[in-house]
Amino acid sequence: MPYCTACALAQSRMSEFEADALSVRLVSRETAVESLTLNHVLDRYLEEAYWPGLLSLAQQYPEPFVDPYRGMAENLGTQLNMKWAEYWLHQAMRVETRIDLTHPCLRERFEALKAAPRIVLTEPGQTADRLLGNALDPITEQMDKEWQDSIRSWWTEQYKKARKKQGQPAEQKARNRDQSIQVESTINFGQEVTVNG
Repeated sequence: MPYCTACALAQSRMSEFEADALSVRLVSRETAVESLTLNHVLDRYLEEAYWPGLLSLAQQYPEPFVDPYRGMAENLGTQLNMKWAEYWLHQAMRVETRIDLTHPCLRERFEALKAAPRIVLTEPGQTADRLLGNALDPITEQMDKEWQDSIRSWWTEQYKKARKKQGQPAEQKARNRDQSIQVESTINFGQEVTVNG
């Protein structure tokens, strides 16, 4: 049988349904549904609120000083609320599967599970800290360091562009920052989520 893109996409979508069905057998329908729902909501939070808020700091600070993965865990409990979770889920359930996507739409995945989405936000103490225990800190520290190293050149470029737009030399801004700001290892990113439309 000749290989074609449409066939590959169809196979990938079928694999997604099979994976969802397997998760029901491995844990339970309720847990699989909650996990599928929460994964979507978390993806939207990270995509629309957390990362944009964090990356916007590159316009103000010359170096990537933040610890995004440590901050992610610390901010989820305060920033991700039921109002936004319900909004993002409602939006996702209206999306149809597109021919160019490898995954079926969320609505079709729930239909295949014969279940409705169920939002259960993770309680403090029920996240990676519970699963990883003492290994969490060194793992998080390593991930944060690798992220800072990988983003540094992009970050510096964004900072320079912002300074150029504002007409202030980057060196002067850096001196002012060093004198007047003490940066904590984590900060609260994107306190308010803005939704367009």
